Amino acid sequence: MSRIGMHTDLEKNPENRVITDKSPSLVSRDKCPASYRRATTQEFAAAEAALARCTSRSEFRALLEASILHFLRSPENIANRRVRLQTYAAALSRPDIATLLAEDQELQGERMFAFLEPLKAKGWVKPELDTRTFGSFDLGVMLGHTQYEVGRPRLDVEAWNQFTLNALLHIIPEGD
Repeated sequence: MSRIGMHTDLEKNPENRVITDKSPSLVSRDKCPASYRRATTQEFAAAEAALARCTSRSEFRALLEASILHFLRSPENIANRRVRLQTYAAALSRPDIATLLAEDQELQGERMFAFLEPLKAKGWVKPELDTRTFGSFDLGVMLGHTQYEVGRPRLDVEAWNQFTLNALLHIIPEGD
């Protein structure tokens, strides 16, 4: 048993662990999906609260840019991305976790729909945007940042962040 599992219930209950083909790490049956769901729910609640204070498209754009950069740079969100990555890795061999992820993606799509559709009516979001699909795309883009966080390859992280901003801010029409 690895040091990760030695001081947890995994030692006594080996059925509560997941060992992926590529990783010896152990993932608790309940902890990983619960942490994943908690992280996405908290992030979304913070965005909704901030949006309520916006009075123009330019304020919305500034808010979205600031929240994306905060998400990318803050240490707690680096940890949240790792939880997401572990959850997705566990889902490869765990149908129960894969089902929870599918439910969470549906929930994310519905949240994005409820969040962005009213902004379409205001002209703050492009009218052709598929808001449900954007929810999954947003999660995928953010999860992709684990690529440079694992192993610390030599690349310009700020350039990567700018690519992310360009991709995600593309939903907002030009002008004000």
